[in-house]
Amino acid sequence: TLRLRAASRTDAGVHARGQVAAFASRCAVSDRAFRDALNTRLPEDVLCHALRSCAAGEDFDPRARATRKTYVYAIASGGLRPVRDRGDVWFVKQAVDVARMRAAAAHFTAEPVAKDYSSFTPQKAAADSDNVCAVTSIEIREVEPRARGRRDGADRHGEGAADERDDVGQRLELVFQGDRFLYKMVRNLVGMLVDAGLGRVSPETIPAILRAKDRSSAGQGAPPHGLTLMHIAYD
Repeated sequence: TLRLRAASRTDAGVHARGQVAAFASRCAVSDRAFRDALNTRLPEDVLCHALRSCAAGEDFDPRARATRKTYVYAIASGGLRPVRDRGDVWFVKQAVDVARMRAAAAHFTAEPVAKDYSSFTPQKAAADSDNVCAVTSIEIREVEPRARGRRDGADRHGEGAADERDDVGQRLELVFQGDRFLYKMVRNLVGMLVDAGLGRVSPETIPAILRAKDRSSAGQGAPPHGLTLMHIAYD
């Protein structure tokens, strides 16, 4: 039985491409051989990309030593709902105002960077832990959708097809970087940014919501399936 220590906890339904975990083993095989053997025993939706052995006695704690984490949240808004990648994208029916979202995001990364995010984690979790985090960057990228109709109105088989450009809507990637994130914090930040983009809240209310330290002041969070843990950095 292995005692596995992970760098970051992910909610049910959240994806991870850059998770880091540590465990102790007495197997005297190469890192590559161990990785390949491990992958034959993992479920089909879990894969070990790389494995590195540490010297005996070296206590590597992937959570304590992490210095920066990167999460990406995918959104499709307006147009037709996504089908093929529906398990990886949050569909928002109404098109969002990206400028308003960026204005709201700027309040989270403004100086001082370290802020109390009690309003963006469940109330019970907020009462039990240190809620000061430094969100150093929030980038809102407008992404070209992978599936568009051709400009000449013909599909790839040469048959007539309606131009679907007006039905695709927006594709956004919200990239969050910070030293740490609280339970459900990124999803709750995404929900707040989308509310700003839909005109439900003013970007200028963000400082007051942070000061309130009250989860009920920050609206609903985003669903888990649009979120991916992309990278964990170690200095």
